[in-house]
Amino acid sequence: MQTRPNTDPVPCANCGSINEPSARFCGQCGSELAVPTVRDALPRPVMALDRDSSYLIPGQRIVVMMALSSGLYFFYWLYVTWKQYQEHTGDEVYPVWHALTRLVPVYGLFRIYAHMKAFRDLMGSANIASSILPGPVVGIVLVSDLLNLMALALNGAFSGEPASQAMSNLALVVNILSLAFQAGILLVVQRNLNSYWLHVNGAPLPPARFGTGEIVLAAVGTAGWMLTAALLFGYIDPATMGQTP
Repeated sequence: MQTRPNTDPVPCANCGSINEPSARFCGQCGSELAVPTVRDALPRPVMALDRDSSYLIPGQRIVVMMALSSGLYFFYWLYVTWKQYQEHTGDEVYPVWHALTRLVPVYGLFRIYAHMKAFRDLMGSANIASSILPGPVVGIVLVSDLLNLMALALNGAFSGEPASQAMSNLALVVNILSLAFQAGILLVVQRNLNSYWLHVNGAPLPPARFGTGEIVLAAVGTAGWMLTAALLFGYIDPATMGQTP
């Protein structure tokens, strides 16, 4: 691991006077200075894992929850993994706000980049190989967001006119494609995170417990799928939605 010269003023341990960063001896008393060096990529001080609050999230759970919640699980995943990062490192990172920025155009992409970079750097500080690539992750999220906008357009959200059955079916396919992109991102990143948690713990970890938020999102998403199915199979006429009797 390489070192670089210190660039901060150096205090004298003997008399307390402040010296230039390049000084080897105190200009006041002549004592030899203990000049520190700064190491690149220093390991970060982190908290040990508690088996009762395991951070390990199985890939199967991500796939099932993304499907059941119609993609809403992405918000929960951002929240819970950022909260894990905060508990593990002691940094103040505001998990709730971070998850909600997913709703903010453009800025939300910057926050996802910061999320990915933070975990990649954390793994690097522990000398663990990481396949997390913040730039490509943001690019895939952007594509999935554009697909969601396309689905809304196909459903007539921007024209105000009810969509035909064919357009509604196509919108559903586009939504599923967007959902697959997002689930793929979470699977790749979570696989890296699981490797890190196992490395830090030094022993197998049980899966993280299901949270109340996961249950709520699954219920909301399932209701959305049921409504979509009702529209798809003609049980509800799209033209009558939003009208009062």
